[in-house]
Amino acid sequence: MDETLHEIDQFERRLEIKTREEGLKHKAAATDMTPNMVTGASRVTVDDFTERIMQQPLDSPTTYGDTLQDRGSPPPQTGGFGEGGGTHDDSPPPIQAPMGRGVPYTKPAEVPPVVKSRTLVLKVLHASGLKEPPLPWREVVGGAPPPLLCNPKCMVRYHRQLASGGTVKGSRNPVFNDSFTFHAPKEGALGGVTVEVVTVERGANDTLIGSVVLEIDSLPGVLDCKPVQKWVNLGEGGEGSLHCEACLIVAFEDA
Repeated sequence: MDETLHEIDQFERRLEIKTREEGLKHKAAATDMTPNMVTGASRVTVDDFTERIMQQPLDSPTTYGDTLQDRGSPPPQTGGFGEGGGTHDDSPPPIQAPMGRGVPYTKPAEVPPVVKSRTLVLKVLHASGLKEPPLPWREVVGGAPPPLLCNPKCMVRYHRQLASGGTVKGSRNPVFNDSFTFHAPKEGALGGVTVEVVTVERGANDTLIGSVVLEIDSLPGVLDCKPVQKWVNLGEGGEGSLHCEACLIVAFEDA
């Protein structure tokens, strides 16, 4: 009988301790007791904690600070960084601006496009007042004058590239409307284009009327890919002038 009563008494004590522990857990979750509770729980043993709980009545609050003072340990500091400690501050920490806020935006440097190719388009529109230089082999017996008309055509050279236009028969003011396309250097100066005007005679070699070197870089607006027209005078002893148009086409690599 006595043993049964003793077991019942031990069971009730364990049940009471378990109930107190659960109550303390809920109380710690509902109130801010973390400074004292965490420090006290790390410095006392489970047996001391259980003994302290058993010695107090149910209606008295249990604090870990009292247990530490009874054991001779100094109470934990609840705030402050000085020697004297301070009071616990329940106010929330100040809100800080997220990283990157307030920094001025810097536009990334633009990368210049890479030139893939450059193409030069030269148009010989028309000519005016063409007259070939005097040729001794064309003089006829009796001093007859040379023919009044000629059969002109254009020959164009640019960086080892050669092109020929169409022949206009019987005219000294021909309208050519010839268009020539050449591969230009990808970078650097464009250089000059040589235009020769010849007359085509049946049964004989072509006779040079005159030629001119057109410096593309000297034409204003060509490097901006704008078509530019210009009148140029023929040299090499001949007479006449040419009306030309030059335009630069630039292709870029895909980004």
